[in-house]
Amino acid sequence: MVSLMTDNLVVFYTTAEAVQQGVRAWPAQPKLWPTYVMLGVAALNAFLAAMVLIGYCWSVRAANRWNTARFTLKVIVIGAGLAMWAFAAATTGSTTSFNGVGTQSLWSAACDASAQQLQYFDKNINFKRACIEQVRPLSMSFPFHPVDNG
Repeated sequence: MVSLMTDNLVVFYTTAEAVQQGVRAWPAQPKLWPTYVMLGVAALNAFLAAMVLIGYCWSVRAANRWNTARFTLKVIVIGAGLAMWAFAAATTGSTTSFNGVGTQSLWSAACDASAQQLQYFDKNINFKRACIEQVRPLSMSFPFHPVDNG
């Protein structure tokens, strides 16, 4: 998940100012905090998973303590994820009716790319992949994985 969020941010920052024939690749002022939050949670989870593995060098008991911390983080992430999904569902209209002015998340910008954006920037930005990379980590944070991992 760390690599997916990092890749999305790298693609965004390398193409953030791209404009062709008056069409911007990305919104002028996108909401980046959801991507940074997912990146932070993923990095913390990766750190705790590494600590569980390192804990086995000392004892199973030490590893179990780190694993308890990791499990607690997972429960918090699932709860926060459910709350964020509920909030997103309630405010979907504000991002789907985007007309090129204002703020929009990277997820919404990638998943709702216009035909002109796809035409002008398809060689530089894979909007479909960026969309999937934003959705997959969210779906993987739940006990069920509605997005196919294949």
